Amino acid sequence: MLEMETEEAVEFIAEWPPPMKRVRCDAAPSNNRPHFNTAHEPEDVQLFEEKPIISPEEVLLAESDSSLSVDRVLAKWWKSKDSSTYAAQIANMSSNPNTQLHYIARLPQAQRFLKHRYNFLRKEAIRYPRPGLYTALASCSQKLGHNKEGAEYCQQALRWMLKDREACCPKTQEVGSPKEREVGVYLQEDGPKMEVGTSEINEVQWLLNVLLRQADVEEMARSMQVKGCVPRGVVSVMPVPIEVERRCHEQLSCEEFYTKYACGHIPVIITGLVSHMTSTPWTLDHIKKIIGEKLAPLKRVVPSSVEWAKLEPAGVSTVQEFIESLDTVSDADMKYLFDWSLPLHCPDLMKELQLPIYFADNLLQQTPPGTLYHDSWPSLFIAPKGLCSELHVDAFGSNFWMALFEGRKRWLLFPPADLPCLYPMYTHSTDASFQVNLAAPDLSLHPLLTLTHPWECVLQPGELLFVPSGCPHRVENVEKSLAISANFVDRPNIAKVLEELKINALMDDRSADLLEALQSI
Repeated sequence: MLEMETEEAVEFIAEWPPPMKRVRCDAAPSNNRPHFNTAHEPEDVQLFEEKPIISPEEVLLAESDSSLSVDRVLAKWWKSKDSSTYAAQIANMSSNPNTQLHYIARLPQAQRFLKHRYNFLRKEAIRYPRPGLYTALASCSQKLGHNKEGAEYCQQALRWMLKDREACCPKTQEVGSPKEREVGVYLQEDGPKMEVGTSEINEVQWLLNVLLRQADVEEMARSMQVKGCVPRGVVSVMPVPIEVERRCHEQLSCEEFYTKYACGHIPVIITGLVSHMTSTPWTLDHIKKIIGEKLAPLKRVVPSSVEWAKLEPAGVSTVQEFIESLDTVSDADMKYLFDWSLPLHCPDLMKELQLPIYFADNLLQQTPPGTLYHDSWPSLFIAPKGLCSELHVDAFGSNFWMALFEGRKRWLLFPPADLPCLYPMYTHSTDASFQVNLAAPDLSLHPLLTLTHPWECVLQPGELLFVPSGCPHRVENVEKSLAISANFVDRPNIAKVLEELKINALMDDRSADLLEALQSI
């Protein structure tokens, strides 16, 4: 828990900081401030039932400070409740605030509270329309599952922010780079100084992208159901996966790999290659000998998590202790040494490694040293038997490959076009989490799974798997395993990468630097 700076701060529930900063709500319009009409209201927006059944104390909280983000208000509500019925379940489920808040928001009493909060914000926006209220309404709509409506509120907030800028007289002295001038200060001729900042606009644009992603996949899923793609009254089964093709590296030229697999966005297993990648054979014993004393962060799988691949932090361990625990760890205590950068943390191992020529045109390596992801990969993966990284899509539109040295891994992959059929969920990130259980799919709950086009393989020691950008995948460690992996960018996926980085750059300066570097290549 974070320490509270003052007693007053306790009511803001610092244990759950929101993903976005405190929402900026400008003062109500005055005679000195331009007041715009509300010509761009979200279409078909209705207030929820006028009086959701909540207690007087909850009403006071729901109608409190409109500048607080929905996450903070929801956390305050949870702390104010006698929630012993659910508290133990949440504590056992996850210590991750995003996962906890997602669970809390779906409770029936939380939905009633959020509806009252929505009604309050909506009435305030009708009386005194201003950007901060529309942003708060967007976040509240997201928690209530109304993503299209939330996107419309974001667009309304952005329109008002731009009007604010146009209506105010700029009197700033622009000094330094655009980043040094991140917040533009504008002065009204007859009013107080106000800030209409790039950072504030970027936050709303980022939220808009999250909401649109969720709304788009939901609309595509509804369209498939309306068109009758999912048969009714028929016993449904998952499609039989297609086996991923295997190619011997001696018969696979770089040109064929590029044209057939990279440009064709088709996964492929390259055999006979991994043994040539290291100057000495890589085994778990060898890894333990070279870097056994190093401390590495671990992950654990949380079935109810809303984080990427359902992986959440699980402390640290020396590499030696972790490897020695692989044969004795119980199912409940399984952890994963996952995606640990070799260039950054294990330079001695990097000296033994030579990367395959198929990935020589990695544009990330052509960016200036120190740029985001320039030194992130390849990375190390060590897992016990039975551990799974659940369904996920690798970030920022990148391709990736994995080389397996020990053990076996069962992969289930899907083409990018199958994404809406896999029930993705965008809660606090532009990277999706998935609530489907592919180990035991419930087709009555997730019928669109029957429309997917899966690939499958069991990756063997000495094999390398190429996975194209945007492919959702789930990985099960059939045996304890040792592998390395690397994300990369090349010509076939550069357009998608730039598209993703433009969104990431709204909230992250290093993504903005990488975007600029890749655009200049």
